[in-house]
Amino acid sequence: MNEHVHHVVIVQGLVSEVYSSQNTGTCFIRFEPRRRGDAPYAGFKVVIFPDYQPAWKEARIPIASYCGHEIYVRGVIQMHAKWGIEILVNSPRVIQIIK
Repeated sequence: MNEHVHHVVIVQGLVSEVYSSQNTGTCFIRFEPRRRGDAPYAGFKVVIFPDYQPAWKEARIPIASYCGHEIYVRGVIQMHAKWGIEILVNSPRVIQIIK
């Protein structure tokens, strides 16, 4: 996936976990199951900062409802120095539940 950093992509996969940070309120939609000892932000994930979460409330889509579903998400792949590979999203319109 590193070859796609800074490119707009559509990623499709099964959501294994939706995690909300108690410290910041940031939501992480994880495609990879966490292994024992992994941080919530380890591996590839979709990130939704608290400033953007009202868009999900307005659309009546609980962010946690993605868990267990296959989704696709459109966005720019980014590599964060500390948190690794991710797509930052600011609207529920870029995430679609497939099944």
